[in-house]
Amino acid sequence: MVIAIIAVLASMLLPALSKARSKARQMKCLNNQRSLGTSYLFYLEDYSGYYPHGTTGDSYYHFLRMAIYLDAKTSTGIYRIYESRNGNNVATTTPLLQCPESTSTTYNNSYAINRNIGSQPWHPDYYHYPHVSKVQKPADIVQTMDGVNAYIGYHDYSSSALIPANVRYRHLGQTNILYVDGHVAATRIPTTNKTSWFYIN
Repeated sequence: MVIAIIAVLASMLLPALSKARSKARQMKCLNNQRSLGTSYLFYLEDYSGYYPHGTTGDSYYHFLRMAIYLDAKTSTGIYRIYESRNGNNVATTTPLLQCPESTSTTYNNSYAINRNIGSQPWHPDYYHYPHVSKVQKPADIVQTMDGVNAYIGYHDYSSSALIPANVRYRHLGQTNILYVDGHVAATRIPTTNKTSWFYIN
């Protein structure tokens, strides 16, 4: 009888505990992105308001320029956001790029970047890239989101997109967002009607 009662109580408590753990991981992810926002501010200050460049592909290229701001070091103390581990696997050297809910082992980078901010051709001139002054509504424009190692636009954010979505709803059906002004928030909205979240001017 006692065992049966314990089993019933456990069946009632375990889902609540699981949800609480998921919420804690979501808060950790939000804190990661908030810290990323601070790192962006320091970078922008040092480079006269210009964003770091990347490529049209993986978002980790964008973060390559930010290693020192992310305090990302390899095991040998070199500022670099990734290093080879366990054979061919490549892992980030900073927990700020790792959502605790992510299961990806490719670069281990959990955040996708607004392609209008970071997806620029590789160019040696730092001042060739988008300037923060072009962002007319920084509190409304996405900077990073829960996603894969990629860039995002509103089509990628759509649940009905024709291409595989690069955004991930890891947190009880929600995705976490860092906005250009540095604030973070969670949402579950999957729609193509959010072009205003990505276009910087």
